Amino acid sequence: MARALTSPLMVSLARTVYNPRPGEGGTRLPDPGGLLRCPTRTAVERHLLDSFVDAAYRPHPGRPCRWTAAEARGALRFLARYMERGADGAAEVAWWKLGQAVPAVLPKVLAGALLGALGWLVEGVIMEMNHLFVPQLQSSPQWEERGGLGVVAAGICGGPAGGLAAGTVAALLCVAAVAPDVPVDLVLHRLADGGAPALVGVIISGFAIGGRIRVRWPADWDWRLPATGLAAICYGLSFDNACGTVSALLYGVTAAVVGRDDVGTDPACPVTRVRRHWSPRGVGRGLLGGLLLGGSILLEGLLADVLSGGSVQVYIAPAEPVAAGWAALQVGGVFAVACLLVNGLRTVPVDLGAGFEGRALLANDRRTLGTCVLTAAVLGALVIGTLGWCATLWGSTGVWGAATAESRQWAWAVGLVPSLLTGLAIGIRQSAWSRCAVARCYLALRAKVPFDLMAFLADAHEHRGVLRRTGAVHQFRHIELQHRLAESEP
Repeated sequence: MARALTSPLMVSLARTVYNPRPGEGGTRLPDPGGLLRCPTRTAVERHLLDSFVDAAYRPHPGRPCRWTAAEARGALRFLARYMERGADGAAEVAWWKLGQAVPAVLPKVLAGALLGALGWLVEGVIMEMNHLFVPQLQSSPQWEERGGLGVVAAGICGGPAGGLAAGTVAALLCVAAVAPDVPVDLVLHRLADGGAPALVGVIISGFAIGGRIRVRWPADWDWRLPATGLAAICYGLSFDNACGTVSALLYGVTAAVVGRDDVGTDPACPVTRVRRHWSPRGVGRGLLGGLLLGGSILLEGLLADVLSGGSVQVYIAPAEPVAAGWAALQVGGVFAVACLLVNGLRTVPVDLGAGFEGRALLANDRRTLGTCVLTAAVLGALVIGTLGWCATLWGSTGVWGAATAESRQWAWAVGLVPSLLTGLAIGIRQSAWSRCAVARCYLALRAKVPFDLMAFLADAHEHRGVLRRTGAVHQFRHIELQHRLAESEP
């Protein structure tokens, strides 16, 4: 035993385990005689390492701890194992890398569900305000038809998985809005019609991201992209309107050809600011994306008699040519602005060698969301709102089917909806803190890690002596303790 305690590490652990800390007073301490029962040096070292966490989290009258020794041991065991199998080989805990411990599809699905719910709510609120302040309107806000723009934003943020999650959430909210009298055709309509907006979001990302538009041949198509359009095919089968079916097929093929989910930045790295990267190429991409998507709306209106069996059944665009042209211009303008925003709002990764503190990086990364939303709101209100105002003034009877020519002042308010949702999607997609938030919830439920992980790490460093901080990351103070916790059983 004497030889085992000649190691400086073992001496430090023995002092922590068996000596009282300042202010502990009459706290009952472990009996050092337990070391005599350890037959070998390895046994002594394991005994001290196993006792260290209990000693570090021993109740202290001057420094109360929010976590018991058992809770801390479970969390530290997970962190040790996480460090041992780190993908980059670094034995450290960084909040922006916690997303690697979460299934890759989970952040996309949760972001899609959030955007689907927010899209449904924001659209409904704007329509309610429009209807309230313009009493001459004949149409109601129709909560059971809202949420499409949120699904588009979810497709931008989370690809097919996010778009499908948003479509499902929006459909459930639409059904809840008319409960308990829910017609079957409404359920089929909302579930089927959720696929096309998700594909639109994927198409926007494909046009907006990268140095050039990458065309994928059929052998490289992702099966999820065309499969998303199958849901909207049910629209034509269920409601005797082929416009939705044709649009879904066109969107599915286009998304499979140009769709991509990457954003050109490392989502596992915190960002320092948002760089507004406006360029002639980016503007051209936005106009091209808006032209193609708006053109599909125009074709739908011009072919409405053929596709839907009569001009009475309207999918999105009216059958009258002038009104169809204005509807195509409005829709194309919305998607062109979304393309421009996705291309132009790029985050700049932080220089991790600058020695920033982890909480400061987290707060700064979170602020980028506000920058994205504010920039998108200003640009969207100017461009989309102006297009809507012109549409109600010269050629159309509505802005997104929500207002008449007597309520032109609300065109800018309606224009805020897609731009705000797009800005939120861009901020979530390019920031590391959103993945960290998902990881915190996931690890708290799955691995019993404290929900306030940043506070736990700070306490383990500042008051318990278990961790040390190097810049913005945390490491175990003793690598042997990390190895021992990683190999120990729960």
